Amino acid sequence: MGKVSDFVNKRWGCQTQAIYRLVVLNAVAPVVVMPPNPNRFSWTIFNIGAALAYFAWNGQPGALTGIQLAANGGMNGIRAEDEGELPVVGVWALGVAATTLYVVETVAI
Repeated sequence: MGKVSDFVNKRWGCQTQAIYRLVVLNAVAPVVVMPPNPNRFSWTIFNIGAALAYFAWNGQPGALTGIQLAANGGMNGIRAEDEGELPVVGVWALGVAATTLYVVETVAI
């Protein structure tokens, strides 16, 4: 194993894996960005599209009920060290028009 693997094992007591994916949003219905996962340590969402987007943990993201992700690079992230168990909760998102999110999760394997 390498230095990063040694650090992760010492810090979290297990090996981890990064999961990368694109999620396409629309302006009609919320999309599940990440389902609940009790093995997720952290996640980061980047809005790489040209439209504003919102995310939320309650399944109803929007201007009044979500957290804004600016177009063309807006981002947000959650880590277990900072937020406790919040990273394990599912996340939904909605765009004000079609847009794309780049999602990175760190999970225990």
